[in-house]
Amino acid sequence: MKLLIFLLLAGVARGEDSSTLAGYLSLSPDQVSKLSANIKDYSTWLDGK
Repeated sequence: MKLLIFLLLAGVARGEDSSTLAGYLSLSPDQVSKLSANIKDYSTWLDGK
C-alpha cells in the first residue's frame, strides 16, 4: 500500500495523469476516489506535523 501511495504521489508531482496508473492496476472508480481521499487526508495530517 505504501508503494502504491508513493507511486501515485510521484506521478502527481511529475504532472502525470494518475488515471494511467489506475488503469494499469485495474482500480475501480470507487477505489480511485477512496485512494485519493486517503492521500488527501494523509497530506493534511502531514502538514499539521
